[in-house]
Amino acid sequence: MAKSDFERKIAKNIQKNSKTFFKYAWSKTTVKSSVRPLIDDNNVLISDDQKMGQMLNAFFASVCTTECPDDLPKGKNIFHGNEEDKLSSYHISLCMVKAKLLKLKMNKAPGVDLVGTRMLRN
Repeated sequence: MAKSDFERKIAKNIQKNSKTFFKYAWSKTTVKSSVRPLIDDNNVLISDDQKMGQMLNAFFASVCTTECPDDLPKGKNIFHGNEEDKLSSYHISLCMVKAKLLKLKMNKAPGVDLVGTRMLRN
């Protein structure tokens, strides 16, 4: 298969298999980014990965704020109806769950729970 035929094929199938497209596109990039050595507070050049990670972690921790949960603003109640009109229960059937699972794309990365699409479907 010629290069242009392969490119057309992956472009045509991007909706079904986007991983192949992005893998190919990434392989064609010439710039590979990496973290360069850092200079610490004593003007010492640090190139050890673990020490650089600790430096970056310390920096990001210093610029992030920690909020006290007692100081968070209270949410407004925006429901303006009778108590019996509130959505107090919602029925979710097995068929509803199955329909949603079948619509999941198989080539997507797992979320923060590290549960992949294949595991959810099975």
